[in-house]
Amino acid sequence: MKKCIMLILIVFVISFPIKTNVFADSNSHFTAQELNEGLEYINRIRKSMGLNEIEYDPLLNQAAQNHADYIELHNTEDSGLAVHDETEGKEGFTGVAAHNRAKAAGYSKGASEVISFQKENLIEAVDSWMTTAYHNSPFTSPYTDEIGVGINEDGTVVLNASSSQDPDANIAVYPYDGQEGVGIGFYGMEIPNPLEQFNVEKSGTIITISTAEFIDEMEATITNSRGESIPFFNEANIYLYPKQELDYDETYTVSISYTLDSSSKQHHKTWSFSTMEDPEKVRQREEQFEQILKCKRYENRVVKNGEAIKDGQLGTLQVLKETKIYHLDPQTKKMRFDRMIKPGEELRIYFKGLTARAEPVYGIGDREYLKQNNNVKFEWIKKNVRQVVSDCDQIEELKRNVDMNAYTNISDRTIEDPSKEWTIQFSDEMDEDDFSYQKVTVLDGNGNSIGITLQYQEGTKKGAVKAPIDGYQSGQQYSLIIHPGIETKMGENIERGVKMNFRLSK
Repeated sequence: MKKCIMLILIVFVISFPIKTNVFADSNSHFTAQELNEGLEYINRIRKSMGLNEIEYDPLLNQAAQNHADYIELHNTEDSGLAVHDETEGKEGFTGVAAHNRAKAAGYSKGASEVISFQKENLIEAVDSWMTTAYHNSPFTSPYTDEIGVGINEDGTVVLNASSSQDPDANIAVYPYDGQEGVGIGFYGMEIPNPLEQFNVEKSGTIITISTAEFIDEMEATITNSRGESIPFFNEANIYLYPKQELDYDETYTVSISYTLDSSSKQHHKTWSFSTMEDPEKVRQREEQFEQILKCKRYENRVVKNGEAIKDGQLGTLQVLKETKIYHLDPQTKKMRFDRMIKPGEELRIYFKGLTARAEPVYGIGDREYLKQNNNVKFEWIKKNVRQVVSDCDQIEELKRNVDMNAYTNISDRTIEDPSKEWTIQFSDEMDEDDFSYQKVTVLDGNGNSIGITLQYQEGTKKGAVKAPIDGYQSGQQYSLIIHPGIETKMGENIERGVKMNFRLSK
């Protein structure tokens, strides 16, 4: 049995079930999938803060959707805080304030409300609320237990939240402990704008401290990785605003000592978070990667028998006997007969491996395949028959300039099987089309890409990296690299890549 190494690549690694209870009649214009993904995303954040999961309530969904429709009908999105109000007698009126509209929908408890504009989905709206002070409370509060959401055609997202009588934690903080990729600043994009009280236009990213009881007195410090103190504004012992934007690629530690209204007992909490990578640095690295990939594609246009080999081609296939060509249905993953091909023809092969149904095939492009059998003969394009026609003189310099700090290094491995197959275990379902040779590569000791075969196993969150046809070479060092930017089906990018060196034992 082949051994495999599990590479966890997503920041949110889920080891607990996430509630995605969407009612058959959700009363929201969001699709069931959008509701599920949005609730899962919210509960990931709450779990990371040590809070319980929350649930949708169909009546709160109805109240939120009613108000989203009212905003669209009367174009009130530019009315400031008045966007939360409705005027009795106007078309679509269901209540002056959020709690009135919740009651009108049949909901028995009170409700608060946050609104975000011009959003594609709920996750995008949640991201915008989490960067603010006053609008992140439905997600950071220990009391929140139910929510409802709605969206209109203009992308206005309304979220109603309700609270229980009993908190599920004493304190929650955001950014939470261990969070990565945190933004560096807040720029007043909130109504009301909390920065106006300090007469500034921008600050560092807001640090929220949410407790089950009011904090009476608190002392707080913010330090960077060098131990330097970061000055900040303090609003009501709930929100800390660093006076300057935070630095990119930096880790900050927050320490607080506080007492609550109900007791003089001293409480302490310390946590750390890391900011995002400099976008300009990311852009430059992506440009360098693109140049390298273009150059490698050009280098690989080798010549065999006077004919140029195309990008991605693994080899050629000689047809010995009349054989069938099949087309793979992308929906059912089943092979259906397409046409016959006669002996004597030679085909370019771009894939050699198994289909999703474990059928050994050769791929000739455009979802067309031939079964591996004695009717055909495959010939791998070996290095000793390649004639490089590239003039990419700067590729080695580009390789050296690519910032490998954007990768997490996994400890080196030694393998014994030259046909070793690696399994990459993701924590989320990946985009099958993005599990590609541009995002997953194996380099030899000279930094050259070798002819691996990739196969993503849909529904398993696993991808296979299969050895080249002639296997790994004894004593040679290789690097398995998962590049930054590979996407999940939810559209999330992996910001940091993963690199692992390995060699075949002698």
